[in-house]
Amino acid sequence: MQKFQLLYIQFFFFFFRKLNLTKCLLNFKHLLFIVY
Repeated sequence: MQKFQLLYIQFFFFFFRKLNLTKCLLNFKHLLFIVY
């Protein structure tokens, strides 16, 4: 489970550079809400 989370973190870190930081954070929170 932790490896899976780490993959998601790396995936979103990649998006941090391409998209707006606030938008990415919102998407990340939304995704975490869906996962849990």
